Amino acid sequence: TGRVAVSGGEDNNIIIWNLETGDILVQKSSNTPAVIEITPNEEYIVIGTNARLEVRRLSDGALRRHWTIFSDPHTSFTSLAVAADSKAVVVTTTEKKATILYIDPFILKTLSLEAQATTASVTADGKYIVLLLSHKDVEIFDLETRQKITTFSSPPGDTKAYTLDSTGRQLIALDDEGNLHLQEIPSGKVLYSYPSVISPTETTLHTGRVGHNLLTVSPNLYTLWSFCDPNSTQPTAECRKMSCKKDKTNNKDVWSALNFSCETTCPAGLLQYADLGFCVMRCPEGSFEEAADKVCVTTCPGGFYKDDISSRCVESCGGQRWDDNTTMKCVDECPTNTVKHN
Repeated sequence: TGRVAVSGGEDNNIIIWNLETGDILVQKSSNTPAVIEITPNEEYIVIGTNARLEVRRLSDGALRRHWTIFSDPHTSFTSLAVAADSKAVVVTTTEKKATILYIDPFILKTLSLEAQATTASVTADGKYIVLLLSHKDVEIFDLETRQKITTFSSPPGDTKAYTLDSTGRQLIALDDEGNLHLQEIPSGKVLYSYPSVISPTETTLHTGRVGHNLLTVSPNLYTLWSFCDPNSTQPTAECRKMSCKKDKTNNKDVWSALNFSCETTCPAGLLQYADLGFCVMRCPEGSFEEAADKVCVTTCPGGFYKDDISSRCVESCGGQRWDDNTTMKCVDECPTNTVKHN
């Protein structure tokens, strides 16, 4: 609903904001990498930091329950996943185990693993836990019984990353040789493989909320894969792909996630994020809207200030904040050795 935002940075502070009032609900200092998720029913915020797993109310940040997950100071959290029905949370660490938190009533269970898990997911139907282990195998567990169902890899290469489709019935894995594999859940059966289709370097996977589309994002290349519905009569091998390559010099081609197409300009109401070639509704963190050209930039035009609250380039920071002419940013307080001038 856009009522709450979570921010963090190099100062290791985690801040949870009420966007309607501007109030800070929670402010924590983290000594280790933190993992944070909001439950889909927007009732709780789950935070893993400083060896503790915390559940807080989303409305006011009040602490409901907390547990100490590990004691070794060299251990840290690696991932956190929440079931779509908001009834369970899976958290992994650099230890060889996963922790399952069942919500309402709060029950904590431990899952022993053969290796540390780097990525955790819960299928959309809430039935299975999917874990990518450090030795590059993917393991699937029954969420209710915590029993391992299957272990599978992505031959011929090791699994580098994976994502789940919107039904919870298929897993799409990318191996370190650039092969994509469409696999069935929970059996792990390979339905189809696309051999050596993309470079695995700096590639991320994104699935759509509906249908069976996969977007792979590599430097200057965006590819949409349309996988078949497993209940469809269309053979999986005939499923199609569509690629879009960005012009590195002029950034002419941009990817529009709105209509899954390559465009020379972004559709009305969207901004062009030039660094990645995406059309976005709001500029990502660290970039600012330049209204004249309707683009997101990391450096504002001359004479404009970076406003990190509105994520816009502004001519003046207004009466509530100050113009810092050294950094060309809007600041709450003037830097040392400078004076305020109205």
